[in-house]
Amino acid sequence: MDEESLEGAVAAGTYFMQLYPYVFATGDLSVWDEMRTEECSFCADISSKVETLHADDGSTTGGEIAILNSSGGGPYGEGHHYLVQLDISEEPSVRISGDGSREEVVGGDYPEILISVLYTSDGWRIEGLNTGSDQ
Repeated sequence: MDEESLEGAVAAGTYFMQLYPYVFATGDLSVWDEMRTEECSFCADISSKVETLHADDGSTTGGEIAILNSSGGGPYGEGHHYLVQLDISEEPSVRISGDGSREEVVGGDYPEILISVLYTSDGWRIEGLNTGSDQ
């Protein structure tokens, strides 16, 4: 992930997706927000959902992400843009509200998640992410 290469792009996309359950469990968005660009609406939406959940003293448990397959392409355009495709499986999770109520969240398999990544002087940044679902 430290180098600009297709392998680095795939590693960055994989790492970012595996942050998903962590940010919901802990509310710690520092790395998530550092890696995303302003253009990533999926990333901003997740940040907002995490902030709302944790503002009410909520959290989640479970939801681990397993990478079933990964591939990618690039660089594209005039620079350091890559496209990463991941097939993932997400374990079920439980969202716990601040009042203690619990909501079971079904996991599932998500093929062909597309992640647009950019290599900058500060490392990898996520420009966009399409899950193909309403997640």
